[in-house]
Amino acid sequence: MSFFSELNRRNVFRVIVLYVISSWVILQAADVLSGILPVPQWTGSFVFLLLALAFPMVVIFSWVYEITPEGIKREQNIHPEKSVTHLTGRRLDILIGAVAALAIVVVIVDRVVPEPHEVVESSEATDPVESTDPQHSVDEHSIAILPFDDMSENGDQAYFSDGLAEELLNLLAKLPELKVASRTSSFSFRNVGADISTIAAELGVRYVLEGSVRKQGDRIRITTQLIDAETNFHTWSEVYEREQNDVFAIQDDIARNVVSALQLVISNQSKTMLSRRSTDDIDAFEAYLRGKSFLRMSPSEETLASAEANFHKAIELDASYADAHAGLCDTYRERFQVTYDMTAFESAEAACNRALAIGPGESSVLISLGQLYRLSGQDDRAEQNFLSAI
Repeated sequence: MSFFSELNRRNVFRVIVLYVISSWVILQAADVLSGILPVPQWTGSFVFLLLALAFPMVVIFSWVYEITPEGIKREQNIHPEKSVTHLTGRRLDILIGAVAALAIVVVIVDRVVPEPHEVVESSEATDPVESTDPQHSVDEHSIAILPFDDMSENGDQAYFSDGLAEELLNLLAKLPELKVASRTSSFSFRNVGADISTIAAELGVRYVLEGSVRKQGDRIRITTQLIDAETNFHTWSEVYEREQNDVFAIQDDIARNVVSALQLVISNQSKTMLSRRSTDDIDAFEAYLRGKSFLRMSPSEETLASAEANFHKAIELDASYADAHAGLCDTYRERFQVTYDMTAFESAEAACNRALAIGPGESSVLISLGQLYRLSGQDDRAEQNFLSAI
């Protein structure tokens, strides 16, 4: 009992309690800072090791030494009547209380404040990319359409080659019997140098369609090849050398050959979708593709004006061109998003409604209209259009 009494008199117990609480607070601080500062992962373990090694030395120090008005002295050199351990004990009690209060605050903050979750944002609303986990089987009827290479002499036909690939993607995506990777996902592999198997695994598809376009005067040469990523062999390939006016027939032929190569059994409704065209005017189609290329650029007054001019040109050539009206809707929506000018909102709404009047139930137009209403704070109308698109 006298030994414990002496431990109490020399404030050893108080020092132990203070050290333990302080060490816990230090470890919490180290854990937080290690997530902010560029420090090694073992930093927290290293701090804990240092605190553990220092513990016996702190206990021994509190037993052997005493803090006096004249400084730190060995306990055996101090006359009992001159000892001030009782005053030191009171100071330690206050310090313990303060540190304990700090520890309680840390616990409350840790329990009450939710941890931030990492959010991945996308610049476009896209379909989710399939899991690349090898344990997840890849759908046999799934495909990704890569951006077609521009093989023209001047290299100035990227708008046409990209547009052609995108039109094929949108056409095949309308078939419920086929899973098609989104444009944003597929086109992200432009010029990355990855092999087909890697691209297919990343996108979670079985087949990959790639190709190239070469325009020279009124002639067009389109090369396409469908690759089975599982075997890495060509399933189908074709070279088309025709007049530019035949581009629509080429599109139809590529889509039909893809369906045939994948041995898809499609409904009569899907067959009708494959043969449906938005326009038969090649000049309107080319103006539309130019407008889409400007619309994909970072929005500015110049790019939006160029997109608008090309969509208007397409509509002048073919007033029933639903996709061109939808392009105008997207252009005005982008302008409204930048300027919040109600004139742009009204123009976008009118263009979307014209597109829906020509092609009722077109999901891409319903999405554009939904995004427009969402931007303007009309959440109920936005939800209605999104649900209709789904």
